[in-house]
Amino acid sequence: MGTLQEQQRKFDESVEYITNLRKSEGPYDLNKQLELNRKLNALLNQAAHGAFRHAPPDSKSSLGTREKQQWESLGNISRVEAMRQFVVKAQEIKAEAELMQRTHGGQ
Repeated sequence: MGTLQEQQRKFDESVEYITNLRKSEGPYDLNKQLELNRKLNALLNQAAHGAFRHAPPDSKSSLGTREKQQWESLGNISRVEAMRQFVVKAQEIKAEAELMQRTHGGQ
């Protein structure tokens, strides 16, 4: 699973990659780009949820009841495990984006 520092580094790299990919105007067809953006948004939301779960209780008070219930329903997993799961999903999306780029890159 790796140490917290290791997972934090991989997590930070994945967030940076996903954020940049979301902003890029790749040579993808529109439907594929929309699907990829949907996945990227879901992944970034998951990262925000994970950060929320490990945030100090006072920072949670500004959120509404619905959001609190959403985050609490994520389950009680460790921070390292949450980051590991994020990195795995980020790598899947990265592979999908690279495949789309190879497929549509020559147009």
